[in-house]
Amino acid sequence: MINKKWLRPLLYLTAFGAVICIAVFVYFFSALHAKNAVAEPTLIIIEKGTSTKGVVRALDEQYNLIDNPFVFEMAARFIYPGTLKAGEYEIPPFANARGILSIIH
Repeated sequence: MINKKWLRPLLYLTAFGAVICIAVFVYFFSALHAKNAVAEPTLIIIEKGTSTKGVVRALDEQYNLIDNPFVFEMAARFIYPGTLKAGEYEIPPFANARGILSIIH
């Protein structure tokens, strides 16, 4: 049986943990659905054998298509598991991170 003096702190800790989980979910959801600022279609090339981290780095630095590389990489690894496909892709204007992942996966 739980001692009554521990019940209130345990409830506060549980509520705090729930708030943190919700905040992290909202942050990742908003980062995945935020549109990029590129106003024209962008042709990207993914070479065979390029790692997920390499693709993320290219999309961020070379093509400027993603705003948050960490969230994009986590989504690529956990929401769309497996390898990203090599090839040439046309990314539509103002595409969000989730849309880009669905194109190149």
